[in-house]
Amino acid sequence: MDMPEGRPPAPATPDAPVPAPGEPPVVGRGARLAIYAMVTLGGAAALSWEVVWQLQASLAFGISAVGTALTLAATMGGMAVGSLLAGAWLRERAVARPLRLYGALELLIGLAGLLMLPGFRMLEVLDAYLYGAVPALAPFLHILGVTLLLAPATCAMGATIPVFQLISRSYGTRVSILYGTNTAGAAAGVLLLTFVVLPDLGVARACGLVIAINASVFVLATLLRPGVAAAAVPSASASGLLAPFAGLIVFVTGFVTFGLEVAWFRAMRSAFWSTSATFAIVLAAVLIPLAVGARIVPLLRRRGIDPGMTLTGAGIAILIATPLVERFDLVTAMEGPWE
Repeated sequence: MDMPEGRPPAPATPDAPVPAPGEPPVVGRGARLAIYAMVTLGGAAALSWEVVWQLQASLAFGISAVGTALTLAATMGGMAVGSLLAGAWLRERAVARPLRLYGALELLIGLAGLLMLPGFRMLEVLDAYLYGAVPALAPFLHILGVTLLLAPATCAMGATIPVFQLISRSYGTRVSILYGTNTAGAAAGVLLLTFVVLPDLGVARACGLVIAINASVFVLATLLRPGVAAAAVPSASASGLLAPFAGLIVFVTGFVTFGLEVAWFRAMRSAFWSTSATFAIVLAAVLIPLAVGARIVPLLRRRGIDPGMTLTGAGIAILIATPLVERFDLVTAMEGPWE
């Protein structure tokens, strides 16, 4: 049908605008809020799983410190592998519906979690048998067993990180906001699961609740209106001598962060009788500043604050905080309902 003469064409709807060439897409506020809700729920589910895994690993091996260290190492290692593999795969492809890809990864995490409890029970039986037959091989079984059990879920968790970049370009938001929102959800999930859900519902029902959260993220991602098709994830811009130096900085900061997390866990264990409570508090204490830091990245860039200054400030804060953490048992002591 021809337009009436002199009448301008109707503007694009706010939920599905046509962006100008080279400009970020503009989407409705409702769509952005839905995306933030999705990544918040995804973060809450991810770290809720980590608390469950830590509890199950400690019960399977009878050593809380070993279970905690193995859970952290297997989770971080699996996420690193998943992020690297997904980044390399996405670098060669354009994704029409990155939100659906994110939802599929969340569903995979939930399905993998569904198999986790019988897997830990089987690992406990194998550990008892191997410890009776060849005790020297038991530590190797611990490492291999936990790594294999957690690999599908943790790799899927890591794969969501490069997908955030695609979502940000498809819906015109910032990666730092998505990461910060996801991390804030993770901190909330850790605390709620440890101090509310697990004591009231137990492990099996808590796992069912977390799987339901993963499934709800998948459903929401499927229903949400698509944004602009996202091109392949570009390679890092650092080159020459800067690329390995930047990689070294990232590796060292990650090593220090989670090395401190283990050290703080061991120090605070004397203040909190429950291993799971200690693990949750230390995780939340790390995740909340990470969420805040990710959120203020745009502000730091606008003010021209050098990343080196931020790292220096972090180092000074660590030096101040660590002696206080080591003597936290003098301030408070708390008994948990379960180990």
